[in-house]
Amino acid sequence: MFIHGHIEDASSLLHQTLVPYYGPDLPHPSTYLIFDGETAELLDDQIARLLASYSVDINHGFVPSPDPLDQLPLSSKFGCWEVIMKDLSGYLHARNVRSTILSQLEVIPIEQDDLLDERELQRALLVLAMLSHAFVWGEQPVSTYIPACLAV
Repeated sequence: MFIHGHIEDASSLLHQTLVPYYGPDLPHPSTYLIFDGETAELLDDQIARLLASYSVDINHGFVPSPDPLDQLPLSSKFGCWEVIMKDLSGYLHARNVRSTILSQLEVIPIEQDDLLDERELQRALLVLAMLSHAFVWGEQPVSTYIPACLAV
């Protein structure tokens, strides 16, 4: 499909034409649709805003950019979470994940400045979610509560 002239609203263009998804390995729509420079720029801006509104990166998709942290610093007060995460599959296999969490974790008072950046916050959320999931579903019978040390 060829489009000539100026288009006021690039979002309507996206909805009116069959524009396939594009990314780092796929061609930009301007390679198969004819745009003037202003329209191509408008389309790029609309696509960038749309992706950003869903926290989607053009190169990484739904994976955060930059790459997520592999672990929180073990020297931090959150290092105890990572110690359990390191052997979580073993605790699940031995069916002692609940006793391990209850014996090794305490309620950690969290101050606003404890997690320095968004990557650390994302990692903390991932770790607490995985530990909570393991606590609830990792043994029979299924737990009906999440302990305070995980319900931060």
